[in-house]
Amino acid sequence: MLDSAQLRTAQGLDTVDVFFPRPGTYRIAAAYPVRCGFKSDTITVDVFDCSCNTRWKSTIKDTQLCYLGNITIPYQTNAQYVKINQNYFYPDDSIVIKQIKADTCLDITLSNFFGCDTTFRYCIDVYDRVRSTMDTVRLCYGDSIFIKDRYYSFTDQVVTLYDNMNGCDSMHTTHLRYYSPARSIAQTYTLCNGDSIFINGIWHTKSSNFSYSAKSIYGCDSLIYDVQIKLQSATTPTMYEHYICNGDSIFINNQWIKSAQSIEIKLKSFTGCDSIIMHEIKLYPDIVPTMREHYICNGDSIFINNQWIKSEQSIETKLKSFTGCDSVITHEIKLYPAITPTMSEHYICNGDSIFINNQWIKSEQRIETKLKSFTGCDSIIMHEIKLHPDIASTIREHYICNGDSIFINYQWIKSEQSIETKLKSFTGCDSILQDKIIIKPLFTREIQFYICYGDSVQVLGAWYDEEIQFDRRISSSNPTLCDSLIEYQIIQYEDIYVDLPQRIEIEEGSSVTLTSTYSPNAKTFRWSPSQDLSCIDCPNPICISSIDRIYYLEVSDEFGCISSDSIQVIVKKKSGEFFFPNAFSPNADGLNDLWIPVASSAQLNLISLDIYSRWGEQVYSCTSSCKGWDGKMNDQSVNPGVYVYHMVFRDERGDRKEVNGEFTLLR
Repeated sequence: MLDSAQLRTAQGLDTVDVFFPRPGTYRIAAAYPVRCGFKSDTITVDVFDCSCNTRWKSTIKDTQLCYLGNITIPYQTNAQYVKINQNYFYPDDSIVIKQIKADTCLDITLSNFFGCDTTFRYCIDVYDRVRSTMDTVRLCYGDSIFIKDRYYSFTDQVVTLYDNMNGCDSMHTTHLRYYSPARSIAQTYTLCNGDSIFINGIWHTKSSNFSYSAKSIYGCDSLIYDVQIKLQSATTPTMYEHYICNGDSIFINNQWIKSAQSIEIKLKSFTGCDSIIMHEIKLYPDIVPTMREHYICNGDSIFINNQWIKSEQSIETKLKSFTGCDSVITHEIKLYPAITPTMSEHYICNGDSIFINNQWIKSEQRIETKLKSFTGCDSIIMHEIKLHPDIASTIREHYICNGDSIFINYQWIKSEQSIETKLKSFTGCDSILQDKIIIKPLFTREIQFYICYGDSVQVLGAWYDEEIQFDRRISSSNPTLCDSLIEYQIIQYEDIYVDLPQRIEIEEGSSVTLTSTYSPNAKTFRWSPSQDLSCIDCPNPICISSIDRIYYLEVSDEFGCISSDSIQVIVKKKSGEFFFPNAFSPNADGLNDLWIPVASSAQLNLISLDIYSRWGEQVYSCTSSCKGWDGKMNDQSVNPGVYVYHMVFRDERGDRKEVNGEFTLLR
């Protein structure tokens, strides 16, 4: 029994909703069956007159927002209970709505302890979404582009915010693409003294080092030539002396030379430059003719120059001297006066003999011959036989190349040996000429080529990719020079290597050290791209990347040999505990003028917030009472760009946590 109250909704077996239309005291009785019949319970309800005087005050006047905008509505009320869209709030609190896409209304109910309700609707208008635009710009490697008050280079994309007529941000994305960097080519040229070479529109005659570039069809540098010009030192002229007899000639430079003079011959050396050979032709001094007198009796004869001489006369005999020139011996044959004794001296060579008085005489002695008649020189002829002194041997040295020959004593000689030739001196005695043949040593030159491990080099038309030694024999075009032997050696530098893990995972906002394993001969390190790395020229940089990215490491040794590897950094996104705006524009327009993290729960407590520039300079710091950064440092506006934040807070369980990230300041 409800006692004039109205039952509105039966909630269950033990609960009902009752409506009392007027103030007063009401009695509600409920009966239910038991074993002996029915049992009833009664309760008394006092209903008072409802006096609703709840008030609502909010400091937000403008309820018009941009698409995806955020709004915080602080309010004050004297109601004991505040219910907004079925959620209860404190009487003095604020309503936070994020990323609003369409017009939104809030159904707000204010209640007091007596159950008196006041209901009204709070609406928010949202401007239509502004469409984002984008374009793509191609740049040469290393160039930059000017976009909205600053230059950009080595960046994948640039996001620019503009204000539309409603004061909302419109976004334009510019994608930057870069042509490939220029490739370097080393060129080495060797010049002879006095020569020149034409490179890049200029004649070069001296040793120098310079570079010039070639443009691609896009106007970028495609090839950079590093040129080295080496000037060969001048070759010292080679001197040769040649002695000839008066009247003889020598064949030099395709001509017969008979007089004393100097002849210069220009040849090509093994470097291809001119080499000069000077031939100095000199004449042996003339040999004074030797006079010999022979006396015979009238009717006698003497054997000279392969003939018997019986009358007075002069006979000239030509012999070879130790220099190889002609020497003249003049024999004067005279008749002794009849009867008068005559003394005659005879000189013979050691080992020779002379026929006197019907006998051969070989040693020094005196022989007396008696003539009986005037036809037999009736006189005494005393023959004095004497020996000519011994003539010392003459030694000549001849130098030939290995495998060549020389014509001596009517034969071709190819090996080292000594040959003796007997000649007649001006006395008619034998003189010994000893020709000593000496073989010149083979000219040897060593050429070394250095290559990196895995590279190759072309030598004499063949490619080599490993260490090897071989030689080549080169014939000389100059008959006065010997062949040369060139020994080639290919030397391989020590292998260089670098190794990185294939992939690594990190949580968003945390950092990780990229650890590399490399060979001991690695001297320089280069990481790319450089974003989110603590250093790009060290072996183990610290990475604080907020997106998935592949990093490449290239190492090189002191000889320019390189090796490379890559690692993929995968960022694991974690559930949001704080909202961190990725951009703000402190331009005093009342929109996005402050940058401050927004907590997703009231149980999150901020401990400290520090903001740094990209160069590590601290531009803002605050503790638990952060009001947000207005884009100034020491009351001076900082430059637009990317800034890094570091925040420390406690989560709902009271655990201390740290978060790192970056955002963009736009002006």
